[in-house]
Amino acid sequence: MKKLFMALIGVFALFCGASANDEFMLECANSYKNVLKTNKIPSQEIVKASHAIIIIPSFYKGGFFIGGAGGKGIMIEKNGTNWHPSGVNIGGLSVGLQIGFENNILVIYILNSQIVKQIKNSKFTLNAELVASFWDKSRALNKMSEITFSDSIYAYTNNKGLFAGASLGGAVISANQEKFSNISYGFSELIHALGN
Repeated sequence: MKKLFMALIGVFALFCGASANDEFMLECANSYKNVLKTNKIPSQEIVKASHAIIIIPSFYKGGFFIGGAGGKGIMIEKNGTNWHPSGVNIGGLSVGLQIGFENNILVIYILNSQIVKQIKNSKFTLNAELVASFWDKSRALNKMSEITFSDSIYAYTNNKGLFAGASLGGAVISANQEKFSNISYGFSELIHALGN
């Protein structure tokens, strides 16, 4: 009886975890659609050229002289004509005159397979100078902005809230232990959002 009870608890926990991950994929799908609606993104062209796409539905940045930023999301990696989802984190610290808070949607297109491998195997650090220009431009325009980090990375974001001060440099993208199913409703909605 005890074994049966423990087995039922295990199944319930597995179901709850799968359901939460499905909801998170739906959140990522909606976040991606929101970014497309307010940006002139050549979405089909850049999706075709991408080896992976990272969607962070809530990328928080805030601080009082010492700033921090972070969020978690999904990296969808292309494998031939198929896509495979996995969990990622992004975060970083900055020092300087900065007071405020931002909560952004962040979408990153990765056009370089070596960067994808770095993220999966350990972590990838964005170039500080290029990340700084990304934040400066998005604040100056006060709207969604396309920023080219390099020939390998394109990023889009939105701004919610005010942040005055130093730009974020050295943000790190790394894989986490979250598991996502590619046969779930949430995943199918995410792929549909990409236009596939």
